[in-house]
Amino acid sequence: MVNRFMVMLFLAAPLWLAGCADAPPMPGPQTASLEPVAAVSPYQLGPGDQIDIVVFGEDNLSGIYDLDESGSFSLPLAGPVHVNGKTAREAEVAITARLADGLVTDPKVSVNVKRYRPIYVVGEVQKPGAYPSYGSTSVLNAVALAGGYTYRAQNSGISVIRSAGPAHRAVPIGETATVMPGDPLTVPERWF
Repeated sequence: MVNRFMVMLFLAAPLWLAGCADAPPMPGPQTASLEPVAAVSPYQLGPGDQIDIVVFGEDNLSGIYDLDESGSFSLPLAGPVHVNGKTAREAEVAITARLADGLVTDPKVSVNVKRYRPIYVVGEVQKPGAYPSYGSTSVLNAVALAGGYTYRAQNSGISVIRSAGPAHRAVPIGETATVMPGDPLTVPERWF
């Protein structure tokens, strides 16, 4: 059996090498170009997040606030503040502007995310559902939170719907790609 395999390999090698002759040469170390790593955009606040607001010198305005379904929260004396789609720094500016409008003299505000909205993992995983998020993570880590793949999982066909994206449609994603809080991840079933 081994001899037959060696003979087939010996006979097939010239055909394989002939096909490689037309291929472009592999870049050497001096000509290899590295693609830039895509930067992860700053986290945008949204419904389900919990933020910790500190208004320096104003303890009655400081506290932990949950963002409602519209991405807003109610700040004492200032009323509702809409921070959906804003980064923590942009939320600081919005809150500072609201407080400076006759409520607090020269307000200094700090905003930090206390609890991120969950990551949703559905499809061919052991325990589909919502899982707590601690910021951005990889697809593989999100699948691990859901107990790993089932035996029917097709790990090359995973898709995600970006919660911060305008299209709200499923896009293919690899195991090493980044998943943000609020993103639903779908692991499809393989047919074979």
